[in-house]
Formats: sequence, C-alpha cells, structure tokens
Amino acid sequence: MPLVACTACKAQTSTENQEKLLEILNDSDFDALKELVSSPSFTSTVEPDSCYYTALHLLNIGETERAAELLRYGKTHASWQIAQECARKLCSVGTPQEREASAKYFAEAYPQERDADFYILEELFNQKKYKEALKACPLPALADFAFPQDEQKAKTELQKKRIELNLEAQNKKTKYQLLCLLKTKNPKFTEYFSLWVNNWNISEEHESFLKFWEELPQEEKDSAQTVNGQNPGTLAELLQFRVSVKQKKYKQALLMLAALPYSPENFTGKVFSDFGRAELYGGTAAKEGASTFRTIAEKTKDPDIAFLAWFYCAQFSVNEKNFDAALNAFILSMHAAPTPAKYDNALWYYLKTARTVSLEAAKDALKTYAPTWQDPEYFDDFLETIAEDLLQGCYWNDFVETYMLIQGYAAPDSLARYAYISGRLIEETMAENPFQGLSRLQAAQECYEKAYDGNHTALYYRFLAAEQLGIPIEEEIEKNSTIHFEEDKALEAFVVGYAKHALFDEAYKTYRAHYHDISIECASELSQIFSSAAEKDCKLHYNALRIISYAAGRSDSTLTKDILCLLYPRPYLEEVKAAAETFGVNEDVLFGLIRTESYFDRTITSRAGATGLAQLMDATASDIAKKLKIKEYDLTDAETNVNFGAYYLNNLTERLDNSIMMALFAYNGGIARVRRWQKAAKDLPVDLFLETIPFKETRDYGRKVLSAASLYGYLYYNKTVHQVVQEIIGTKPQIESNKLNKTQDTEKSK
Repeated sequence: MPLVACTACKAQTSTENQEKLLEILNDSDFDALKELVSSPSFTSTVEPDSCYYTALHLLNIGETERAAELLRYGKTHASWQIAQECARKLCSVGTPQEREASAKYFAEAYPQERDADFYILEELFNQKKYKEALKACPLPALADFAFPQDEQKAKTELQKKRIELNLEAQNKKTKYQLLCLLKTKNPKFTEYFSLWVNNWNISEEHESFLKFWEELPQEEKDSAQTVNGQNPGTLAELLQFRVSVKQKKYKQALLMLAALPYSPENFTGKVFSDFGRAELYGGTAAKEGASTFRTIAEKTKDPDIAFLAWFYCAQFSVNEKNFDAALNAFILSMHAAPTPAKYDNALWYYLKTARTVSLEAAKDALKTYAPTWQDPEYFDDFLETIAEDLLQGCYWNDFVETYMLIQGYAAPDSLARYAYISGRLIEETMAENPFQGLSRLQAAQECYEKAYDGNHTALYYRFLAAEQLGIPIEEEIEKNSTIHFEEDKALEAFVVGYAKHALFDEAYKTYRAHYHDISIECASELSQIFSSAAEKDCKLHYNALRIISYAAGRSDSTLTKDILCLLYPRPYLEEVKAAAETFGVNEDVLFGLIRTESYFDRTITSRAGATGLAQLMDATASDIAKKLKIKEYDLTDAETNVNFGAYYLNNLTERLDNSIMMALFAYNGGIARVRRWQKAAKDLPVDLFLETIPFKETRDYGRKVLSAASLYGYLYYNKTVHQVVQEIIGTKPQIESNKLNKTQDTEKSK
C-alpha cells in the first residue's frame, strides 16, 4: 500500500512539474525556468521529450552546462525522434573533446541521416585533424561526385525539396572535405575542386570556401597541384566569377572572366549559364551578344550549351528589338532543351516575346504551343498577363477565343478565371458565342460549370460561378479527401513539441520544411497552439494561418468546418463586433478585410507605411480621427484601428453608391482612381469591372475579401455564400447604425 501511494504521489508531482514547465516557457519566465531546472529531480518529474525543448531555451539564455545535461538525458530517455535531435544538438555543445565524442556517437547511431558524418568532419577539421576528418567522412568517388542531383528533374514538389536538402547537406560536407584535402596537400584536391566549381550550382558553402581560400597563406595555395591542366588558383578565380554572378555583380564578373584563360564554348552548362547572365546583364551590346551566342549555338555539339546559347541569343535579340530573330532562337532553344523544365522556361520567354510583338502573335503562339508545355502552372502568370491585356483593352471576343485555346492545357486556377469571365462576356452579349449548337445562355452556363468544377483553389471564381448557376455551394465547401495519407507520427510529435514548449520559430520552420509529411489534423493542432499564443504575441496569427493554409491546400486534405474556422478565425471579435455595429458595416466583410490586410497582426506595418489590423495610412487615419473628434490615438491598438477601418469602409461605401465592392477597391486603390476607372469602364457589371482594373493588387484584393467574407458569413453568421456575394457585389449594407447616423447628423449641422 505505501508503494502504491508513493507511485501515485510521484506521478502527481511529474504532472504538476510538466504543467509548470509549459506555463513558465509560454510566459518566457526564464528566472523561474532556471530555478525549476536546477532541481536534481527535474528530469524524472517531466516528460523525457521536454528535456530537449527545455535545453534549447537554456542554450538561448546561456545556461550551457545544464542544457548539456538535459540533452544527454534526452539522448537516452526521450522518444526516437527527440533522442536523435538531442544527439545532434550535443555535437555543437561543450568542450572540443565532448563535441568530438558526441559527433562520433551521432554518426554511429544515425548513419541513415543526411548529416550523419558532417559533425565529426566539422569538429575534426576545427581541431586540425585533417586526415582523421577525411577518414571519418570520405569523399564519394569522382564519378559519383561529378554529376550532382538536378532539382529540375524532380517530378513533384516533394521530390524537389528532398533533392534540395540532399544538395545542401552535400555542399556543407564538401567544403570541409576540400579544405582537408588542401591542408594535407592531397593531389585529389584539384580534381574534386574542379568538379565542384564547374558542375555544381553555386551555394553558400561555395562562398564560404572562397573566404577560406582568400585567407590562406600564399604558400598553402601554391602547394595545391595542377592536375590535367587544371590550376587551383585559376579555378578559385573561376569560382569568384560564379559567386559574383550569384551576387548579381555582373560587370565585375565580366572583368574577372576576361582575365581567365577560358573559352566559353568549352564551359560546362553551369558555368555557361553564369556566363550568359553576366553578358546579358553586364552591359554587353545587344547586337554583339546575339552574334556571340548564335555563333556558339551553331558550332557546339553539347546539348546543354546549345540550349543555353540559343536562349541567350534570343534574349539579346529581344534587347535588340529583332523580335523575329528572338522568336526563332527561342524555338531552337526549346528544341535543344535537355529537360522538361528547361523547355518550359524557353517557351515562357517565347510567349512573352510574342506578346511584345502583338496580342495576335501571343494568341497564335498559345494556339501552337499550349499543347506542348509540361507544367501548366508555370504559365499561370503569363495567362494572367494576357487576360489583363485583353480585358483592359476591351478585346472581349479575343478573350473568349483565348479561353477556347487553353482548355485542356491551362492549370485549373487559370482555367477557372478564363471560364467564368468568358461566361459573363457571352451572357452579357459583349462577346460572340463560340459554342456551336448552344444558345448564348447555354454557352454561358457551360463556362460557369467549368469555373465551378475542377480541382482549383480559385474560391472567388467558384463562388461567383455558383451564384450564376444557382448552386448552394455550402454543400461543397467542406470536402472529404479519398486519398490515403501516410503521416509521420514521430515527425508530427516533434513539431508539435516545439510549439507546446514555446519554440515557435523552430516549429514553423520545421513545419514548412516537412508539411507534405504532416497530416491536416496535426496542422490543425499546431495552428490552434499558435493562435492561443497569439493572444500574447499577435505576430503568431500570421504563422497560425499559414500553417493551416499549407495543409488545406493539399489534395489529400479533408476540410471540416473546424478546419475552415482555423483558416478563417475571429481574433479581436469584440472589437470587430462593436465597430461593425457602430459604423454600419457587415461583420463578415470587416473580418474578410482585416484577414486580407494584416492576417490579424495588429502591429504590422506595410512597405507603404500602412499600419495595424485594417492597414491605415497615417494621412487617412488623421483625417478619420478629426471626423470622429479623436485627438490622440495609436494605430497599433486593436480597437482604435478596427474602428477607423470600419468608419472608412462605410464612408467609401456611401460615396460609391452603396457598393461594398467598389468601396473595397477604393480602400485598396484610392477613391479617385476608382472613379476614374468607373468612368473609363462605361457601366460594366461590377464583377467584370474588377477584371479591367489596371492594378493587379486591387483586383486580387477584391477577390480575396469577397472570398473571405463569404466564408465568414457561412461559418459564423448563418448566411449563404449567395447572400454575401449579393451584399458585396451590388446591394446596400444590411446593418444600419443609429450611432453612425447621429454622428453624421451632428457633422451636417455644423
């Protein structure tokens, strides 16, 4: 019986200490943390995984010895993922001897990790044990080292990310391995160095190596042997050239290259690409550049060089305004492209150049080449630009014709935009009906159905298409994924642990790097933790929204109402509710505006100088304060900012014929511009008027606020999407305010 009582007592103490620890960390009370962890029984009265997270806090405040003790405990007692992180962290803590022992342990215990042998390599290098370092972490065979993985060959974003992580890990090791070869006067140094300079993309580690090289005594540089005609000193100068190109110091790079004994046609593809950028942006005359690269393209037998040479020949021809030559060179570059990604790159520039010639040329280019592009999303921005040109130029028939051309080829989001707008143009008799056998209304309906259906994320066009079709879209907002998702439970516990222990930067960074492997349920938990912490640090609202947005955007994600509420939360509810009532605006619209403007960070300031939740400029705020008879105010105060924003939105709505959508355009772009745009648009319907606005930011703003307000209305205010769309697109605000009316009556009587 005493034993049972003792065990229960210990469990209670453990629970209490765990809760106390989390409370202390979330309060950032580091004095209390020092006192708590000073107890010898600390590790036995908290969860073993907490030792890792606590140690990170202790390292941040300089308590290195106690942090190391907790990491050593976690290394053997924590869960597998956390134990690994404890072992990894110990590689950079303590004396050189302790770090060396920790690095050896990590390499032996976790040989499958990308950085398994990096820490022992780094530590032995720092201790000047160069031969021992190379033995512990040997270079791969020259044949394997010569051709690094290529991100452009990745078929998915996940594959691309993994290749990037592999290359990052390899570069970190290569820097030290090369320095070890150099320090030991190993003749293999030059061969590996040459491959690293010529065949790899320039990384931060290349730049770091160059700094090491520049600081070496001259005798050490001279000791490096010339092998197969490759001089290490000249290779270092070539590396300096490539680093200068990466840093966009193009004129300086060209001067360096002129002093080197290299012929461009003999460059590797990586170096030739840098050569092309240096020539293009370093001031080389257009005619000279076009001739230089055309000559190389016609002579070379290397497909990589041929692709790049024709590509830069085309770029220089564009600068020369010789568009026929440019288009021909881009086509030859496309034909020589060694990968689908490079083909798309050359095609994108071909289409851009065709648009420079004329809209008709761009349309012809789309007709010919849209069926050949590899990654449809790569061309979204081009299709958006063409849409801008056609709509702002009132080329309605050409827009619909372009929509017909890209069906089956464009990415879903672009197709939704083109489909909805085409339907509206056909229905409004602004464009001809290209659908044979269908009446005008039937043709418009087919376009709306295309905009409504499909696996796209363009909520704005889906909502407006549902409005045109009379579909109760609320039934479709929540979705169940049929794709099976294999979550990584250990990784999920790891990232949630960061957040629970108030290590929010680490949690967000880890989630961003691995979100493809993390379930939406875990993302939901993370987002909730961030949202709760945002009550003390409002900047965390942004991360909370980004986390759940990444998860919801995946095709394997199931969207429930709870998850949608995380995507469209209501911080500052009391302030918004009061401001909406006082100034006669709809709460759903005000929340949509604030979410779009600031992501609920009340302290944020834009590049233009707009401040706070509703992003108000100083001059606008000053004018509002005078009208509301407020002498002193703080735009980072939530109540003040929301009140000012609500007043301003209502004021704009009344001045623009009670159109909330027009008021939103004016909120973003200014009322004088909106009136000028209205005059030029000649009474276009509001949804089509949006598409003709010359400011992309204002167009996107209108779309985002309407989409967000629709979801706020659905989630919290018992509205249908239809109701919200109608309120924003063309009707008066539903809320009338006695308080606002009294304020305005007082102003009029003065």
